[in-house]
Amino acid sequence: MTELDEKRGSAVIHGGEAVGPDGASSRVKFCAAVSLGKTFQGIQKNEGEQLADYVRAASIQREGLELDGQRMWMSSDELERYDLRTHDVLVVEGGGGYGRSVVLKEDMPGWGFQNHVIRVRPDSGYSGRFLNYCLKAHFASGLIDILVEGATIPALSSEKVRELPIPKSDLGTQRAIADYLDREVGDIDAMIGKLGELSRTLEARKTTLASRIFSMGFDQVKLKWLMDEIDDRSGLRSGHLPLLSVSIHHGVQLRDESSSNQKASEDLSHYKVARTGDIVLNRMRAFQGGLGQTHMDGLVSPDYSVLRPRGQLSSTWAEYVMRSPEFVSTISQRLRGIGSADQSNVRTPRINVRDLLDLSIPLPVEEAQSRITSQLDGVRADTNTMLAKVGELKELLIERRAALIADVVTRRKKVS
Repeated sequence: MTELDEKRGSAVIHGGEAVGPDGASSRVKFCAAVSLGKTFQGIQKNEGEQLADYVRAASIQREGLELDGQRMWMSSDELERYDLRTHDVLVVEGGGGYGRSVVLKEDMPGWGFQNHVIRVRPDSGYSGRFLNYCLKAHFASGLIDILVEGATIPALSSEKVRELPIPKSDLGTQRAIADYLDREVGDIDAMIGKLGELSRTLEARKTTLASRIFSMGFDQVKLKWLMDEIDDRSGLRSGHLPLLSVSIHHGVQLRDESSSNQKASEDLSHYKVARTGDIVLNRMRAFQGGLGQTHMDGLVSPDYSVLRPRGQLSSTWAEYVMRSPEFVSTISQRLRGIGSADQSNVRTPRINVRDLLDLSIPLPVEEAQSRITSQLDGVRADTNTMLAKVGELKELLIERRAALIADVVTRRKKVS
C-alpha cells in the first residue's frame, strides 16, 4: 500500500485500486480515454498533408493554455485522431513541467497536439473539469512526482496517467465540485494575478532606476577614456576561483545560482579572470542588459568581455548607467551580426567591445557618483524587500489553492 499525503486528503492506492476517502473507488482508465499526441513533423512527407496548429507542452501552463502559433504537418486522418474537444484534459508528459494540466473550455477544430502532451477524454459519466482538478490535487500531493521517480528522463507516461486514482462520484456531484472550485480558485488566481502585476511594476522600477541620471545634465565622456578591456586567462588558477555568469535581470552572479542552464567547459584554463569591481559583459546579451559589476573574484566565459573602470569612474556608477534602458538602447544600434540593426533583424547579435567603448556616458565628479549611487542603492534595496514580500504572499496563495483543490476533490471539505 502506498499512502499519499493523507493530511491533504489524497486518495490511497490499495490492493490495485484507488480508494477515495468515502470508500468509493475508480481509476482514470475506467472513466476516460487517454492518448498521447503526434510526434512533431516539420516537413511535408505525403501529399494531402497540411500545416496545422498544435498544442505543445510549453503551451500548458499552471494558469491555463498559452498558445504560441506553432504549426506542423498533419494528414486529415491525424487531425481526426488528434482532435481537441470541449472538456478534454491536456497533461504535460515530459520535461520540467510534467504533470501540468488544463481543461479545454471549447472545441479546437483543425488543431492537434504533440507527443509530449497527453489527452484525457472523459467518458459520459465524468466531468473534464473534475478530472482536471483531480490531476492538480495529485500534483500537489506529490503522487505524480512519485510516479516519475527514478526515471532517467522524468516523464508522466500515458500508462501512469491511466493508473491515477479518481474519487468515484456521480456527475452532478462532480459538476458541483468543479463549479465551487472554479469560483474559489478563480478568486485566488485573480489575487495571484494582481501580485504578478505588482511584481512586474516593481521590476520595471528597478530597471529604470538609473534613467534619472540622464536628465541631470552631467557631461558625457566616452567609455574608452574610462575603462580598459582585460583579457587575463585563468591558467593554473582555474581550480581556485568560482564560476560566474551574467544574467539579464540580476547582473553578475555565481554560476550555481543562475537559471540559464549554461554548461561550463571541462577545461577552465582558458576562462577569463574577473576581479571585484570589474564590469562583465555578455556580448550577445548586452543589448538586453546582460552585463554587470562583479562583487567577487571569479572566472567567466571566454566569450564574455571583462572591462575594468579606471580614473574617476566608480564600478557602481558604471553598472547603473550601462544597465539603464537609455544605454542599452544605444547598444542595440551598434550590434553586429547577420542582418541589419536598422531593420531590427540582426541574427546572432553581439556588440563589438571597440564599438561599446566608443559610446559615451554621463559622468559627474566622484563625490556626486557616490551620493547618487547610494540613493539608488537604497531605492533598489527597498524594492527588493517589497518584491520578496510579494513573492511570499504569492507562494502562500499557491499553497492555499493546492490545499483547497485537494480537500474538495477528496471530499474532506464538503461543498454545497
